[in-house]
Amino acid sequence: MEKGVSRKEKGWQRVLLIMIPFLVVSGTFELIGAWLIDSPIWVESNLSDWQRLVVTTMGMIGTIVVVILFSRFVDRANFEAYKFEREVVFKEWLFSGILLFLCFSGGYVVVLELDQLEFVSLYFDGMGFVQTVVLFFVVAIGEEVFCRAYILKNLAESFGMINGLIFSSLIFCALHAFNPGVTWVGVMNIFLAGIFLGLAYLIRENVWLPISIHFFWNLIQCHFGFLVSGMDSYSLVQNKIDDASIWNGGDFGFEGSLLCTLLQVILIGVFGLLVKKNKFPDGAGLCPVSCLEKR
Repeated sequence: MEKGVSRKEKGWQRVLLIMIPFLVVSGTFELIGAWLIDSPIWVESNLSDWQRLVVTTMGMIGTIVVVILFSRFVDRANFEAYKFEREVVFKEWLFSGILLFLCFSGGYVVVLELDQLEFVSLYFDGMGFVQTVVLFFVVAIGEEVFCRAYILKNLAESFGMINGLIFSSLIFCALHAFNPGVTWVGVMNIFLAGIFLGLAYLIRENVWLPISIHFFWNLIQCHFGFLVSGMDSYSLVQNKIDDASIWNGGDFGFEGSLLCTLLQVILIGVFGLLVKKNKFPDGAGLCPVSCLEKR
């Protein structure tokens, strides 16, 4: 019993402990990636998709290394949060893809109807498309393993589910606070995204659902022609924005819009109910959220 209490109390300490190694190691790996593409890392916003892919992949490798080492030697925890169950994961990815395609297609139509952007053309580049798929997959893995499977898990053990969601979302928000084109609406929406993705993690205490949501969130809005958290990439749909506003997101992309705020509030409500009722659309039995607070 004392061992369990001690573990709860030390969750927030492990989060503080991992921050500097995370920043140093992932940053060093990104610098190695920048060296490989012969480009300084501080001009990341001007990198091509493949150059950003190299730098991001190296950063993700550094992140995974730190999380694995801390999980093994500091937390001394099992790796259930990363368990890959093929049938369940397939259903989750299918669900995430359909859900977010419907959300962003609806959002795109609304932005068009509000005359907040103008459709220009469709442009297909096979290599560009593949690079964005791999890039956003790498981004999703790195950020979800660190922010949800490690940070949220540990903070929830110390402070409970709700406070863990809030504090982990603030950390997630801080990691994006200096992205190009960021606005106060963008910062608010990144925080809400942290809550949404955190709830997705808590449904099964498994990282694959938030990875799938994060992946499709970035990929689909990208190919509807929006910048992704201020980052420009190849897009299937080409648009033109004459005036940046809180309805089209401007230079931060759809995530800088109040439409994104509304969308996320709805999704948070739905996923919050799923967590509370311990249910998921595939009908599988899920781990009770209460186990987070009983460890």
